Amino acid sequence: MRGAPPAAEYLFKHALVQDTAYSTLLRGPRQALHRRIAEALEQRFPDLVQTRPEILAHHFGEATMPEKAIAYWHLAGKSSVAKSAVREATAQLRRGLSLLDGLPETRERKQLDLDIHVTFTTALMAGKGFANPEVVSTLERANRLVTETGATGTPVHFFVLWGLWISNHDAGAIAAALEHATNFLSSAQSQSSSGPLLVGHRILAWSLMPSGDYRAALAHFETAASLYRPEEHRDSAFRYGQDIGVSVFVQLSWALWHRGYPDQSARAADRALAYSRQLGYAHTLAFALGLAGVAAVFARDAATACAYGNDCVALASEHGCVSACKFDP
Repeated sequence: MRGAPPAAEYLFKHALVQDTAYSTLLRGPRQALHRRIAEALEQRFPDLVQTRPEILAHHFGEATMPEKAIAYWHLAGKSSVAKSAVREATAQLRRGLSLLDGLPETRERKQLDLDIHVTFTTALMAGKGFANPEVVSTLERANRLVTETGATGTPVHFFVLWGLWISNHDAGAIAAALEHATNFLSSAQSQSSSGPLLVGHRILAWSLMPSGDYRAALAHFETAASLYRPEEHRDSAFRYGQDIGVSVFVQLSWALWHRGYPDQSARAADRALAYSRQLGYAHTLAFALGLAGVAAVFARDAATACAYGNDCVALASEHGCVSACKFDP
């Protein structure tokens, strides 16, 4: 026992003792105990619900209450993504998705399936890269669910469209990526929110870069930069892989360099790094360091390029977001 009642914690002296005691319980009583524990935590410890939702997910799962377990695994996954704990997020979301198979095919189940797939895609992109086969298959599943749930034109739909664009772009399918970007911007122009429009201009600009159309790319980047509002678009890091403002400014630095504005290019990269450090989101910062490092290569600034590269690798390795340091100029 640790501490004094009623705040005391009771622990087994050895995991084998715990396993032996647990195995002696019959299935019915064991499930009932898990349910009582989960419901007690839910009702009496609201702070724990927010900070350790995976505990409730485990107990509701063992109590054979899949709807509750799935909801808490999803909450745990979202919390882990927000903390840049990519490996943990992936494992938690897999647990939630595995339980979905046992639920009846209802509209509510499909909506939950879509929501989890969106969060799962974000975690997979950070951990495995945008063009990874599992990322692509997850996006394809999410795209079908968008249609089946009537989510066309919603923020979730734009995330899926963005995912299909970036997976093609990073796979080197430049023509397909350009088509996806053009379609994204066309759809975004009918939206009242500025977020999709900002993203549309950014991804079209980035898609124009490989073909050497830097003039058009710069124009779209500048439009995207003019639309960026940090407070309004703060949640974008969890919707589009990285903060969209950071992405705009660090990619703008490339376009400025290629248009012959080296000083402006350096300032744009510095602005992206400053934003990303303020946000404190590891994948966004690693992404910015990687692209800013390439911009330093353009400027033949070897010391800065090496420093940014080392910082990017260290940060990405620590948080499991290794894809943030892989780029295709």
